[in-house]
Amino acid sequence: MGVYIFLPIFMLMLIHGRRISGLNCWGCSDAHTNKECLLAGSIVHCKDDHSICEDQVRQGEYGYVIEKRCKQRESCYLNVVQNTRSAFHIQCNLKSPTSKCTCCCDSDLCNVQLLACWNEIKQFDPRLPKPTCKMRPKVPDHANMQCTGNLHPGTKCKFECHDGYFLAGSPTTTCLRNLTWDKKEPECIILKCSHKMNFLKNGNATCSERRSHRSRCEYTCRKNFMLVGHKYTLCTDAGRNNGTVAWTSPVPYCKHRGCSILILFSAISCPEQVKITNGEMVCSRKFKIGSVCSFRCEPGYDLYPKDASSNRCARSGAWSSPTPCCTPPCPPNVVMDFIVVMDSSSSVGEENWMKMKKFVRSFLNDFTAGKNAAQYGVFRYNKFADTTTQILLTDHPNNKNEFLEAYDRIPYGGSGTGTDNALNHTVDVLLKVGNRPEARDVVLLITDGVAHDDVTIPARRLRKTGSLVYVLPVMPQTGWIDLQQIEDIVGPGNDRRIIKAALGHGFEALNVKFAKEISEILCSEPCYDPFTENTD
Repeated sequence: MGVYIFLPIFMLMLIHGRRISGLNCWGCSDAHTNKECLLAGSIVHCKDDHSICEDQVRQGEYGYVIEKRCKQRESCYLNVVQNTRSAFHIQCNLKSPTSKCTCCCDSDLCNVQLLACWNEIKQFDPRLPKPTCKMRPKVPDHANMQCTGNLHPGTKCKFECHDGYFLAGSPTTTCLRNLTWDKKEPECIILKCSHKMNFLKNGNATCSERRSHRSRCEYTCRKNFMLVGHKYTLCTDAGRNNGTVAWTSPVPYCKHRGCSILILFSAISCPEQVKITNGEMVCSRKFKIGSVCSFRCEPGYDLYPKDASSNRCARSGAWSSPTPCCTPPCPPNVVMDFIVVMDSSSSVGEENWMKMKKFVRSFLNDFTAGKNAAQYGVFRYNKFADTTTQILLTDHPNNKNEFLEAYDRIPYGGSGTGTDNALNHTVDVLLKVGNRPEARDVVLLITDGVAHDDVTIPARRLRKTGSLVYVLPVMPQTGWIDLQQIEDIVGPGNDRRIIKAALGHGFEALNVKFAKEISEILCSEPCYDPFTENTD
């Protein structure tokens, strides 16, 4: 049935006995694939002295060349004999750049499929092994691998990472007809929880497994201090199954015991909560134990988190939840200086570059542009940053249409992946020209490559500016990306700012639906305070 789909109806009639006499073979020449041969070729009614169908595959400078035709029986079998002969290597060897394989068969259209008659005649020396990929793929550390087949072409191997590890690369690889694997083995990258659990003032924190999955931290306080909060916390995925891990409980703290229970409860109060901007806070007993603070926002502003309309000062001396903030509805309203850094190296390719540009344009268009809203800066990079088509924050601060027109003119081209240079350019130029002190600085890096040089120092410089740094790594066609390098860019404990949705599906994931998710991510931390962020 897989053959007939390519054959016109009037040709199928010949197959089912409606011909006068003689053999029918499929005929084509200079085709590079069997599908191309079937589309471009036709059924040939053989002459009386051509009683056999021949199928021949040659490998030349530009790949395989396929020829199918009628042939004299003796002539065809003489060519078959040559398959296993050569002074240096077997002539019919698909690994060789000068390979030529011939087979013959003597039934109607038996040569329709590529070398279909190889299974019907004894044309190879039985002492020769059947061609296979040289060896199985290497099993990555912290992974399992299952392969179907016995290394013959079509064999497929599947990889799965152990719990607590993230698969970076293709989950499968297949043995091709040229006896190579189509994908490189993936890597299993360890998932780690935030480093902030390792320190406890006036006490000790003992953590196992270096913050990896299932690591446990135990907290103890010094003499005359009591532990407020959970004694243990565990690094786990908590059933999320989305490639992220987090601690099961927040860091506790150590409180001085005081001289007596009476003094303890009379002296303990919660930390002072600062009045929220664009909103109102009312507390029943100021910041003493039992005080309840309620929050509301001015018209045109939303409370974040939405369910944080009040909190309570507990006996432990801690508020039941953090102080919320009031923000305009986001999207479309957010006061931010937003810098987009786009990788235009040769590995991306023209087609994927256009997908990336369309994707970025979609979520940029979701936000209001203006003096009291979002302002944009965009540039592309390969080995170096492209300064000729870059858009600075001051270029189109109040006109989104002019900005989008300039954005549409950013070209593709260049080679190399100088992510270190791009990060330095962001700090030295994009975040200095027109940067507003009252606006939140957000930087989004989109890349499919591995930086040629160390990004650690440039990334630390960027985080020191107080910018909220996100990275969208896109799995390239090679099937491998250095996630450790991506973690170095967002910084320790900031794995949540690695947008991982495009690691599995590459540039195909950059669609309108995903663009909406990016908009929500950019609005996800409206209470972000850069001065409390770890910038190491």
